[in-house]
Amino acid sequence: MNMGSDSLSVFISSETNTSGTISMPKAGWSQSFVVTANTTTQLVIPSSMGVAMGGIEDKGIHIVAGDDVSVFALNYTTYSSDTAIIFPTNALGDDYYITTFEPDKYPSEFLIVATSDSTSINIEPTANIPGVVSEGKSYNIILNAGEVFFCIAQDTTQVNVNNNITINLNKGQHTQLLIDSATHITSNKPISVVQFSRGGDCDTTDADPFMVVIN
Repeated sequence: MNMGSDSLSVFISSETNTSGTISMPKAGWSQSFVVTANTTTQLVIPSSMGVAMGGIEDKGIHIVAGDDVSVFALNYTTYSSDTAIIFPTNALGDDYYITTFEPDKYPSEFLIVATSDSTSINIEPTANIPGVVSEGKSYNIILNAGEVFFCIAQDTTQVNVNNNITINLNKGQHTQLLIDSATHITSNKPISVVQFSRGGDCDTTDADPFMVVIN
């Protein structure tokens, strides 16, 4: 999330002509939309509906369409824009690892959105979450549908980089490598890989760092 965002938008595309509704049910906001086949419709979210800093809020967005659609969200501000692919409800799971970075100026962040009432969520951090929970301790929250909470590997996992570097990781651990060329990564168990781009303080460019999840 960028503080002081210039705009918050949702983009919806489809292979067929379709229509639907985007809403924040618990915040009392909704808007209908129409998508022309093979084009993208941009929907601007009111800036007042943006998530603030920390805690439970009624800011969950619900999209309903008459046909299959692809959705991504854009949080835009000068020099620092972030996007996210939005998954359908039936593609969601109940066990996730969150990839974060060690912050220099600003903290890492994550957002949890509930799709059902009385959703019990257990957070087990490997580092301190200031004001929430300490490293190694569990923290439980209960969310209802439409509410949000704002605030990598299995044991003995072997990760190989370019058939040269072998890294051993246990559940919840991570490693970081500085890579400047095409790289082939393999492992003996499922892993999550995230690519970070360094910001202006490192690369003397007019841009903030960003990250991309590699699928």
